[in-house]
Amino acid sequence: MNKLLITAILGCISSSLFAASNTYYAPDGTVRERLKEGVEYTQNCVDMCIHDFAALEMAEYLDVARDRGVRVRVVILEHGNDKSRGALAEKLIYKGFDVRVLKRQLGENPLEDFVVLDDRVLVTGAYNWLAYRNRNICNDVLFQYDPESIRDYKNTFCQLFTEAEAIPSINNRKELFAPNNPPVSDTVSDIAGAKQTIQEDILKSEQVAAEESPKTVTEVISRDFIDVSIEEMDKQFGMESLLSRSEKNELWKNYKGKYVRWQGIVAYKGMGRVDWNRIGVNRKSSKNAEVEILFDWRRFEKVMDVRIGSTITYTGKLISRPGINSPYRLDDGDIE
Repeated sequence: MNKLLITAILGCISSSLFAASNTYYAPDGTVRERLKEGVEYTQNCVDMCIHDFAALEMAEYLDVARDRGVRVRVVILEHGNDKSRGALAEKLIYKGFDVRVLKRQLGENPLEDFVVLDDRVLVTGAYNWLAYRNRNICNDVLFQYDPESIRDYKNTFCQLFTEAEAIPSINNRKELFAPNNPPVSDTVSDIAGAKQTIQEDILKSEQVAAEESPKTVTEVISRDFIDVSIEEMDKQFGMESLLSRSEKNELWKNYKGKYVRWQGIVAYKGMGRVDWNRIGVNRKSSKNAEVEILFDWRRFEKVMDVRIGSTITYTGKLISRPGINSPYRLDDGDIE
C-alpha cells in the first residue's frame, strides 16, 4: 500500500514538472544575450517594466526593433525619494522612446522587473538586472510561454503604464545626461560629441514622429472591411441556415480575417485582470452574447469606459463563426 502511495505521489510530481517544462525554460547564455535575441525576434511590441539595466547597448537593440515597426514602451520604477532613472532609461528618453516613470512609495508591494515580447513571451527573474547583465542565466531568468501568465503581466504593465508619469519630450530637454564636472582634458571633445549626439537624436526623433502618423493611417486603411450585417451572416451561419457543416466551413473562408462594423448591446464584459479585454454583445438586451470581441492594449481605456447594457458600435476581425453554444468571435476590436 505504501509503495503504491509513493509511486502515485512521484507520478504526480513528475507530471507537474513535465507540464511546467512546456510553459517556461531557463536558456543558456547571459541575460544580455538572450534579451537581445528576444528583441531581435520580436515583430510587434516590446513592453518593459524595469528598475534599471546597465547594458546600454540594449537601447540600440530596441532602436533597431523600432525601425522595423516594433512598438516599444518602458515603465521605470522609482522607489521612495530615489530620483535616479538609470542610464538605460535616460538613453531611451533621449532617443525618443515612450518612457514613463512610476513613483513607488516605501512599504508598497515590490514589483519585479519583467519584459513582454509580442504578447507571447514573458521574461521574468528574481535577480538584479543591473548587476547580473553579464552573468550566465542558470535559473535566475525565466522565459515563459504560458498565455495566462503573459496576460496577467500584460494587464499589470498596462495599469502601471497608465498610472506612470510621461517623460517630457526630448525637444524640451537641453542637457545630455553626463557627470556634472567632467575632467578638463575631456570637456571639449565630450561636449562636442554630446551636442552632436543630441542633434542626431532630435533629428531621428522628429523623423520617427513624422513617419508614425502615415503608418497609423496605412494600418487603418489596410484593414479589409466588408459591408455585411449580422442578420445576413446569420442567414448563412446561424440557426436558420440550411447549409451543412462542411458547406459552412467552406463559405466561412470568404469571411475569416475580414473586418466588420456592427452595433449591439453589451451583454457582459471581462472583470478580471486576465480577461478585461473581452466583451460580449447582443442585438437585444440579454445575458447571452451573439458576438464576443477581443481588444488589445491600445483600447484599454475605451473598454474600461463601457458599461453592461450600453449600446456600442464596434469593429473587429472575424476569427470564428458561431456554433451551437458559441458566438461569433472578433479579434483586434475597437469601439467607435
